Amino acid sequence: MEQRLSMLCTLGGAQAIGRSRGGLTTKLHVVVEALGNLARWRLTAGRAADVTEAEPLLEGIPAEAVAADKAYGSQALIDSITRRGAQAVIPPRSIRTELGDFDRHTYKGRNLVERLLRRSKHFRRVATRYDKLDRRCEAFIAIAAAWIWLAYCQHRVERLPIQRQRLLKEVHAKIRRRSQSEHGRRRTVVRDGAC
Repeated sequence: MEQRLSMLCTLGGAQAIGRSRGGLTTKLHVVVEALGNLARWRLTAGRAADVTEAEPLLEGIPAEAVAADKAYGSQALIDSITRRGAQAVIPPRSIRTELGDFDRHTYKGRNLVERLLRRSKHFRRVATRYDKLDRRCEAFIAIAAAWIWLAYCQHRVERLPIQRQRLLKEVHAKIRRRSQSEHGRRRTVVRDGAC
């Protein structure tokens, strides 16, 4: 019976759903750039430890400093970050025997992660995890991240000189018209029963 269940799970694909205290949950591990935009992410089961996903997420990303919360405070991760030439800005956990010093001013920048996660929860499909397969959930995380990034760009456009604003608004309008016309074409195909 167990073999049949494992075969069914592999046929559908990975799910990244795990049982923890709150029931069936999923964790979203993210790396955020200095402007607060999503750089990388991974989905894991809810029971997975945070520190196990830090190393693959940071692989190949150049950084001067890496700020993380106490869950990422293992000595192996701190050593790995310093070997890459970055400063590890992770507060020491209370169970550590030697309390390391960390830069509190740089650590304040970690709120960019919290802000990004808060903004992504405005997308109900990301916040409540309706999708069974993790690749579908990751696709909607990518869409939400792109939407957040576009909103950030729109905010930046409002600060540009007026001539550049007009040009960028025209470009955005053309893109919007093009996507709406494509959406209309898709809608007619679905109504005709061609899907």
